[in-house]
Amino acid sequence: MKAYKVEILIIDHDNVGVAGIIDVLQDSHYPNRCINPRVQSIQSRDIGEWTDEHPLNKRSTADAAYRELFTTYDTSQGRCGLCGSSTCSGTCFK
Repeated sequence: MKAYKVEILIIDHDNVGVAGIIDVLQDSHYPNRCINPRVQSIQSRDIGEWTDEHPLNKRSTADAAYRELFTTYDTSQGRCGLCGSSTCSGTCFK
């Protein structure tokens, strides 16, 4: 048996909210309960108004926009979470 950590981005178009998202993910009934998802943590960020031109809505910019939203300057792992440098002093932080 294996356990998997899955990181997904959910755009909440209908304002379901954190509790609603957790309920949908955890309370879905899978055949024979073959998987049993549990939300261990959840973070949210304000992304402004959603448009066709939103950076998260374009393949060419979505990954960078995601990283910018959810990556922070943190050297607890020995490297900066933004630039990857082991000697960063926070100058890359926006």
